[in-house]
Amino acid sequence: TKPPVNDYGRGADFIPLWGIIVPHERKAQGARTHSSVYPPVYEYGYGLQLATYLSDRIPHKTRDSAGVYGAAKALLDIGCNATLEPHCNAFNGKAEGYEILVMAGDSLSKEYALNIISAFQTKYPERRKRQGDGVKEVKKGDRGYYNLKNAKDAGVEVALLSELFFIDNIKDFMQPLEMSNFLREVLNK
Repeated sequence: TKPPVNDYGRGADFIPLWGIIVPHERKAQGARTHSSVYPPVYEYGYGLQLATYLSDRIPHKTRDSAGVYGAAKALLDIGCNATLEPHCNAFNGKAEGYEILVMAGDSLSKEYALNIISAFQTKYPERRKRQGDGVKEVKKGDRGYYNLKNAKDAGVEVALLSELFFIDNIKDFMQPLEMSNFLREVLNK
């Protein structure tokens, strides 16, 4: 039998039960590390490493067979009501910064995104937010919108897409073990 799913609904009584959606797919692995890094690490492989390090406490699913919706639904089916899809930004090998994407108007997801941003800022004060408070509210047509919409459509209460560093900037890059330790701390509160 699957563990009970918190059905308190939105608000102060909501308790997130996190699951990780591995970003991208085996056939389209996303951005990669700087060209000087060999062998290259792609977002998909990075996400799998994170998931492996976190698997003792936080379940994960890939998008390989059924996309974001299928991964979120599979996590919901095992008791998760909140998902994090840990992407990595990429641009020109020099850009840096962090942000978390949420759907515009999703106040519960924004609350948890702000909590993660605050913890990240406290732990890594030398790093900078990409903009404003570090949370980017996305609407239809924006980058990341359909990932978040598909997770929400699957039934999760909280859907976040993080971009906590630039994978193609050697200076901004974070090792998977360090990132997994941070996520373990912040998601298990």
